[in-house]
Amino acid sequence: ALTTPDGEAGYMVLGAPMRRPEPGGPRLQHLTAWEIEDESVRELRAFALKNGDPGELRDTLAKWMVESAVRWCFFHEDRPEVTNRRDKRAPTSFVREKRILLLGCGALGSNMAEGVVRAGAKSLHLVDKGIVSPGLLVRQNFSHGDIGLPKARSLERSLNELDLGCDISADFADITKIGLHPLAPEGVDLIIDATASRCVAHRLEEDVREKSINAPMLCVSIDASAEFGNVLVRMADYVGGPVQLNREAKIQALRSSAAHAAVRAFWPRTKPELFLPEPGCSDPTFTGSHADVTALAASMLNVGLRRLQRLGKTHGSID
Repeated sequence: ALTTPDGEAGYMVLGAPMRRPEPGGPRLQHLTAWEIEDESVRELRAFALKNGDPGELRDTLAKWMVESAVRWCFFHEDRPEVTNRRDKRAPTSFVREKRILLLGCGALGSNMAEGVVRAGAKSLHLVDKGIVSPGLLVRQNFSHGDIGLPKARSLERSLNELDLGCDISADFADITKIGLHPLAPEGVDLIIDATASRCVAHRLEEDVREKSINAPMLCVSIDASAEFGNVLVRMADYVGGPVQLNREAKIQALRSSAAHAAVRAFWPRTKPELFLPEPGCSDPTFTGSHADVTALAASMLNVGLRRLQRLGKTHGSID
């Protein structure tokens, strides 16, 4: 009452060792709080400063305790010592406290970036050379206010608004021109290539040969109609890169399941017709909705992270 400013409510917070997040575990602090309305605080302040007969003062205090307006406060707990994460056994738990480099902030990358941040990554560095255009809002995680701005910068801002403790940074850059070395890949725990770009894949293959990549790599792409996903996992000491892995995937797929719809989608016998959303001013892309790419991005992220947890350092994996 003596320290609360006049006109403001007062709060009583009590911590007691009674929480057990794990059965049989040690007791941890459980927090409880009450709000005392401003008028009741004013009365208590006047009482605390009053001199008089101790018995009379005691009776006045007892009356105040019975009649004062007190309310329970609701706690929003997020202390790690007493709160179990809802995703603690999910595949994305692999990225918790990891440093992630994500290439491509488009349909797949913008969704995967949010999944990585929500999973508790320590840091996330975004790289993309693209600009947000109106048509992208149909299926990419941007808003009308982002139109005309670099994708990487816009995504950095929106992810920072989650305020989940991830150190997020961004580069508006063309990875095919700068390569991975300026991005300090030796300082990351995982590289995710969500560009689905052959040019980027060939540049990463060059970086592999030059020993510029010292981290596991997850490469993802989808087919032209957003029905199937392709997941390539390169562990840190695997001899090849994404181009070699994709070649192995093609050979294996055509040899064992050439007639499968997914194989025909990625490696068709005839050249597919290109889809240009804005004829004359856009690059060829795929057809598919936000629901399509969100589902595929989440599934491929889970598949890739499961493989990363099972493979040895010299292995590569194709799905």
